[in-house]
Amino acid sequence: MARKDKPKKMHSIRRQTLVPLVLLSIIIALYTALVLAMRFAGFYLNDHYVDSDRIAKYAVSELTDYRQIGWLFDYWEAHCDEMDLIFERSDPRFAEKEEILRQQCPTLTELKLMTDEQREALDEQGQRFYAELCYARLCQAFDRIKTTHDPKYLYSQRVRGNEIVFFVTGVKPGEVRSKDGTGENEVYQLGSVQSYDARGDHPILDYVLQTGQSPTSFDYSYAPGQINTSDAYEPVFVGSRMVAIVGVSIEVDDLTRDLYKRAAIVTCRTLISMGLIAILVAVLLWVHVLKPIRREQRVIKQYEQDKDRKAAQTALDTIRSRNELQVLAGNFSSMIGELDRYMTEIVLATQDKERSAAELEVAARIQAGALPVGHFHVDGPNGIAINASVNPAREVAGDFYDHFIIDEDHIGLTVADVSDKGVPASLFMMLSKALIKNVAMAGHSPSHVMDRVNAQLCENNPENMFVTVWFGIYCIPTRELVYVNAGHEHPVIYRRETGRYDLIVEKHDPVIGLFDDCTFSERTITLSPGDRIFLYTDGVPEATAMDQTMYGTDRMIECLNRNTERSGEEVLAAIVEDTGAFVGEAHQFDDMTMLLLEITDTDTATHSNT
Repeated sequence: MARKDKPKKMHSIRRQTLVPLVLLSIIIALYTALVLAMRFAGFYLNDHYVDSDRIAKYAVSELTDYRQIGWLFDYWEAHCDEMDLIFERSDPRFAEKEEILRQQCPTLTELKLMTDEQREALDEQGQRFYAELCYARLCQAFDRIKTTHDPKYLYSQRVRGNEIVFFVTGVKPGEVRSKDGTGENEVYQLGSVQSYDARGDHPILDYVLQTGQSPTSFDYSYAPGQINTSDAYEPVFVGSRMVAIVGVSIEVDDLTRDLYKRAAIVTCRTLISMGLIAILVAVLLWVHVLKPIRREQRVIKQYEQDKDRKAAQTALDTIRSRNELQVLAGNFSSMIGELDRYMTEIVLATQDKERSAAELEVAARIQAGALPVGHFHVDGPNGIAINASVNPAREVAGDFYDHFIIDEDHIGLTVADVSDKGVPASLFMMLSKALIKNVAMAGHSPSHVMDRVNAQLCENNPENMFVTVWFGIYCIPTRELVYVNAGHEHPVIYRRETGRYDLIVEKHDPVIGLFDDCTFSERTITLSPGDRIFLYTDGVPEATAMDQTMYGTDRMIECLNRNTERSGEEVLAAIVEDTGAFVGEAHQFDDMTMLLLEITDTDTATHSNT
């Protein structure tokens, strides 16, 4: 009797690969969480460092506004000890010298616009007066920048051998310029000299001097008992000639160095661990998955070339992997006669689907990038905080919010909802958002903004789409909010005095984009410290549960009043959580957009985006 071979035990891919992959994924997630926690802490500090580069570029633009800036730096360096330095425009010497300069050059309209011919026509005294007046003007500009952005130091300089020569510097109220700049509230003035050793103590400054390019990192100054700073530099060019370097210093405490050291250690350990894990995963995948798949792939590819069915089936029958891939090889063997008929259709359908998905993904990223940051605040006696969010029902949204600074006293606020959904609505949304902001930035009133935007949308709207808009302009000094409600949801106001949220029920103006002959009326609300305005689109009250019950305005108000003591960001999160709990497993039908304006009334005035 012939002996029968004992069948070999089959193992599943899940047992061979998926279980180890799950365990490895957990390990990777733990390591990644630790790295992200350290990186987020580092990002908090790095935000302050990035500010210095922005300030430096701003200061460079002030310098290069002067046509004669190259000549000015040369003159300042050559005659710094002879110049009569003026730092206040109210100083009578400023007006006297300006008058003398205009007598010598009557065609000069502004100091910045001095041409080479005009300068050469000046006598020696006129050229000195011109250099002194420009120095005074630029010092005042640097003072404004330093007072506004609050760096530790703001200066322009040249490196001359083993010395640094200082030129225009900035001071804040309470600080003074002096020759040595060694006092507690003193900074360097024109002609001040500091030693410079180009041996690696300032590698970024060395880089700027050698290449003339803007750096992408910072110098760090650490000295026991002294102020520790991060120093950013920006070259000042006239044509192809680098005439000076602008420097900005921001204080850094000892936590920075320690934090980045720890982050570097954790990152290195994580990379090493993940590398070892990746090698192990690669081996498992190769032995149990990739090697059999590649054999099947070669057989199928050969079949596509020669259409030899018998050879392909014979090769597939020799694959022995003792898991589902062996079964798959048998399935391929039985289905190979049908592959030719289906292949072309599958390839075309797959390509179309992937292309559509990729286009929607790109559109979603572009749309998200067009919206401002979700948190914005202005601290100070008339401070405010703005929190906003958009939860689209599809890949792209028809809702949008916007908040932007019109001038130092006014902020524009917009919440809107386009009549359609998907890609057409997102395109119309982007157009509407841009039009509203562009017209508002010209300084027009809310009603005039709506008039102009409505007229422009009505000019070419073949699909008859429209937008419901709530647009307002908040005046920071007076705390007055002037707004227009063009067919949008009723706003909700919270008064600290009453301690509750209430709906502001008012007559709507027409929507924009349909009727070019409609008018818009303005309403004004005066807010007090602690008051809030909550704006939203109809996706919030119209969120629908599985039984077709809507969330409704009443539930929304109740949720707001349960969270009166929470921050603006937490209030928006509470609304999202409450609507999610209400609708349950139901599909989100409409976009949900919210914006909360709060009067904070803190001590020191600053603008910040997060």
